[in-house]
Amino acid sequence: METLHMRHQLDLATGEVGATVRRGRKWHRLLEDFRRGEGLGVVHARMPISLCVCSTDGEQHNIVGQGLVQDAYLTQFRNIPARMIRNEHENASRSYDGLLASMRRGYGDNFSEDELITVLVYLRTA
Repeated sequence: METLHMRHQLDLATGEVGATVRRGRKWHRLLEDFRRGEGLGVVHARMPISLCVCSTDGEQHNIVGQGLVQDAYLTQFRNIPARMIRNEHENASRSYDGLLASMRRGYGDNFSEDELITVLVYLRTA
């Protein structure tokens, strides 16, 4: 089971669909690899994940739940659909400006709206 590390609040109850935005394509590739491993004919593989909130230095890990990845979208940050922003796991990031500020807190002030990002959509199961 992959662990989804978050450096910001998890404001998502069990049973809710959430989204998290990651710089680059790493998580998009992980989901593609998982789907390939499920065999032919699988359309919507559900990759199990642990939801972990960690400190900004990455030293402390606190597993706070589990989920199933529903899908992953690869796009430039500036093109992220509003419906995905509304499902962000952190309340403060549920607007474009709030999410941009969160990305810059997590990745540094040089994070650009032109950067490639992966949006992971998941169902919190525990």
